[in-house]
Amino acid sequence: MKAKEYYLQGFNCAEAVTKSRNCPKEVVEAVSNYGGGIANRGEICGALLGALATLGKKDYDLAQKIMDKFAEVNGSYKCIRGHKYKTKLNCSQRCELAENLLSKLLDNISKLDNNSSLRDI
Repeated sequence: MKAKEYYLQGFNCAEAVTKSRNCPKEVVEAVSNYGGGIANRGEICGALLGALATLGKKDYDLAQKIMDKFAEVNGSYKCIRGHKYKTKLNCSQRCELAENLLSKLLDNISKLDNNSSLRDI
């Protein structure tokens, strides 16, 4: 996927995910400070924040679904920088995970009919 490639080229995690979703340059720049778990403080993973930023509108159900799946696969939604605990994925893998989750969930939403909900995904 593209997010991992962008990360390995030198974009931070948040930038890599937004760039992989073909966001405008202004959006990629706007999330720059989310890298490293928000300004390199090791808080919430920048790849996850980048994915949430690409939603473009308030959608708590989808945002929570992305966060839950991210934590389920990775073991946490916290950044690995500055923490002594181990998580399952490194930064480039987290970028790939965030991009994949976003793509999968957005594809599934487009397939939902009137009798389904996001909780069914």
